[in-house]
Amino acid sequence: MRNSKIFQIIILLSVLFLFIMPGFAHSVTLDFSSGTYSSQTTSGTINRYDQDGFAARTEDPDHEFHETFGTFGPTLAWYENDIVIRVDGGGKRFDLNSIDIAVTPFAGLVFESSWGDTVTVGSISGTLPFSGLGWTDLEYVRITTQLDFDILNELDNMVVEPASDPVAGDCNGDLDVDGEELADLTGYLITGQSANDCDWDLNADGSVNQDDIALFALVFGTAPVPTYFISGQVLHDGIGLEGVELRLVGSDTYIETTDEDGNFRFAGIPSDMYELEPVLAGYRFDPSEINIPVDSDDVDDVNFTAYGVPPGTFIPLGFLSAPHDKESTATGLGADGYFVVGFSRGVSNAQGFRWDPVNGMVGLGFIHGAPVPNNEANATTSDGNLVVGWSESYQIPQGEISSNFYWTPEDGLRVLPFRFMSSAHNLSADGDIVVGWMGAENSWRGPCYWDGTNLAQNFGPFTAVCTGKLSCRGQSDAVSADGSMMIGYQCATDRYTGAIDCFGFTYDRFERDTVYIPDLEGDNNHTSYTKVFDMTPDGRVVVGVSESAVGYQPIRWTAAGGTVSIGSSQGILSEGDATAVSADGAVIVGNARSQMNVFIWDVADGIRDLKQVLLDLGITEVTDWVFTLATDISADGKTIVGAGINPDGKTEGWLVRLP
Repeated sequence: MRNSKIFQIIILLSVLFLFIMPGFAHSVTLDFSSGTYSSQTTSGTINRYDQDGFAARTEDPDHEFHETFGTFGPTLAWYENDIVIRVDGGGKRFDLNSIDIAVTPFAGLVFESSWGDTVTVGSISGTLPFSGLGWTDLEYVRITTQLDFDILNELDNMVVEPASDPVAGDCNGDLDVDGEELADLTGYLITGQSANDCDWDLNADGSVNQDDIALFALVFGTAPVPTYFISGQVLHDGIGLEGVELRLVGSDTYIETTDEDGNFRFAGIPSDMYELEPVLAGYRFDPSEINIPVDSDDVDDVNFTAYGVPPGTFIPLGFLSAPHDKESTATGLGADGYFVVGFSRGVSNAQGFRWDPVNGMVGLGFIHGAPVPNNEANATTSDGNLVVGWSESYQIPQGEISSNFYWTPEDGLRVLPFRFMSSAHNLSADGDIVVGWMGAENSWRGPCYWDGTNLAQNFGPFTAVCTGKLSCRGQSDAVSADGSMMIGYQCATDRYTGAIDCFGFTYDRFERDTVYIPDLEGDNNHTSYTKVFDMTPDGRVVVGVSESAVGYQPIRWTAAGGTVSIGSSQGILSEGDATAVSADGAVIVGNARSQMNVFIWDVADGIRDLKQVLLDLGITEVTDWVFTLATDISADGKTIVGAGINPDGKTEGWLVRLP
């Protein structure tokens, strides 16, 4: 066989027991091809051959050594795959210099030192033997095959030499090798050391005190890091929940996803303190996160309970005071689709609600002092901890006015510092920016926002659009996730003709810049009809309605593509409004003006009747419903809320989670 030396030994150092038996004092070549090894009678479970103080043995009694004719003569060999051969120094530590093996036909042999280092023969080129390993202070070397069929493997010259002696007087890991000091070496392990010696146990003459030392090792290179498993399950209603993302965060971050049975398993996790959090849109988890110390063992049975609406589910939301309430409507949805807000109306008044899959519909109460309790919730943050809306009547010294409100679990309903009459319609992701409308009276109002520090501010083209008009009404229904961009519309009624022009626009809060959204004819010169109702969290896509030659069309607007109808071109819908859009702008829902139906639009399928889509998906619970409103959609485009006429003939809010 061909000998090849890839690199020189950098360090050959370590010690255990200074005495060395004759024949093991200098470099030894275990030349199995020479046939000089002596066969030993198999004892116990080991088939063994000895040579020059070294033992080569199998670790399975069913596997035997054979003598075959190698390149240079008889060779130690073994049959079958996945065989483990162990070569050790008969209780003495040794350094491995090189091994020659017939690599071309037998590439894939794996050599593993007693320290855990591994080398796969032929893993680079598959044709060369290797040498110059630099493996020091070994107890043994294990050799396995990665071949998946029976084959004869050959092992030839293994060059080894005894481990180097320590240098007397060097302490704290500062050792001299060939006159060069290696300072502050770490990684050595000592047991039973003498109090009179250095960090390892040396006698005064430099010899090793064998009676005191149980184990000594200097580890060169990177020692293998022990790793562990973390496993568990996520259940929803006692059934494993598929598709939950588990985020394991420590010094590094690891991500796994539950399988069809809700099981998850992290492998190869090093010791650390971790935080494990399950995430799936539309769900909450108990616990919401778990702290996991990983130290010396695998961690099993890390389990979570999920609460949410499974895909392919339609849920009537009910009423606050059934059977007395005559209607309910879902008006808003948290970004992840878990919390729903809206109102439930009785004979004389309405009350805002918050709904979730665990608690159902819960009323928000009323503002203290309101002579006519009447309010509606319009929007919520994703965590459900802040809700905004509108209260019809509120008592102040000057009289009664319509006002906005915000609600938190701690404070209940409170009034935001808007001036005059107002209504809160939406809010940024963190709830710091609230948008809606504000005006001196109902027929004179415009879009406004509140930033938590000042009184509410109007924005947009109120003066330009409304001057000289009979009335002027506008509002803002959406704000970007970071609160920097808003949309709104302003509608003005001509004093003489009664004609109404509406102008949709975007507004940059920091630049104080208004950008008109053209109608379907490309017109933005104040003689058009365009309203906008929602936009993506980044403000890139805006949806609403615009007048064209064929009527009022649902629109999708981008700065690059302009205003585009998503309705009439499909031949299904003559008139309608696009009311809500998913976070990526790919899914839109809205309402028809001339038919009593709700539509869904996406890039692939265009505009479709939502009820028919649900029936085609096998969601038969909607069979006897008539959908009248779609008001909001979750960020992932899967959860939709609105209102419809239920089988009992009452208007009721609903939620559907698409598959």
